[in-house]
Amino acid sequence: MTAASALPNRLTSATLAGADVLALDDLSAGETKGVLISDLFGALVQVPKAFETANTNAVQYEDTQLTSSGVPAAGLGYGCRFTIETAAGNNEIAGAWRIEITDATAASEDFKWVFAGMIAGAAMTDWIEFTKDGFNALTGKYYSVAGVKVVGARATGWGAASSTLSRTAYASYAGLTASVGYVQAEAQATDDALKLLSQKVAALITDLTAHGMIGA
Repeated sequence: MTAASALPNRLTSATLAGADVLALDDLSAGETKGVLISDLFGALVQVPKAFETANTNAVQYEDTQLTSSGVPAAGLGYGCRFTIETAAGNNEIAGAWRIEITDATAASEDFKWVFAGMIAGAAMTDWIEFTKDGFNALTGKYYSVAGVKVVGARATGWGAASSTLSRTAYASYAGLTASVGYVQAEAQATDDALKLLSQKVAALITDLTAHGMIGA
């Protein structure tokens, strides 16, 4: 194939690999038509796009449409994969993102965004997803801040609290002055403090379970 640097500024056909010919339409006898080399290679090679919009405070979208010749169902989606060379001649699918249908019911459609990548040279797997319910770190993944794990998989084995719950301000019991006259009062105060502590622990278990950090 002729090198790009050797091509004229305009051409009427180009010989491709395998002797295939890229011909231009609508050429008649004695008529000369051409295409700019920059236009040809702009069509063959994906180049960055520049946009200008009259919007000043709104997002400008570039629409991509996906249709199916069959019946769309959950799992149909659109995505983009990224292949990166990690060694000479070794290209790996490093990561990808996709958006796919989770519910194709008319007027009740739901979708999710999924981000995936390669770990330790293994096949690409899903890492995280965003669904209608929020952020979901998939199995083995966790939420971190500044590289420090903050929330991970649920700690299991917890049963639901059955006692009275208390979420009011709490001051730990420090005990009364030790004397014979205060033995009964101290015992009662200790009992009250333990009861309040039990209510606080019950409330804590209930809230952590509802939050999702612990559970059955």
